[in-house]
Amino acid sequence: MEPTEIGKLASMSSIADALKALAASKEQVTLHLAPGQTLTGTVAKVGLQLVQLGELAPGRQFYDALVQLSAIVAIEIRARGK
Repeated sequence: MEPTEIGKLASMSSIADALKALAASKEQVTLHLAPGQTLTGTVAKVGLQLVQLGELAPGRQFYDALVQLSAIVAIEIRARGK
């Protein structure tokens, strides 16, 4: 799969909008959270206040996480090919 074009995401008005676009791409993302933690997985669903992150990595692909949108301070994605 081609990396997501970061410029398109940067022009979106909110973290939720960017996550919705990433959900459609099925691309792995890393969420940086306010307390300094990170979670890596694929965006499964974005709601009004929560995002469901699935296929958690590393080694937790059978687990999902629900993350409060207001706790997300940054989204990390692969922006370039190898």
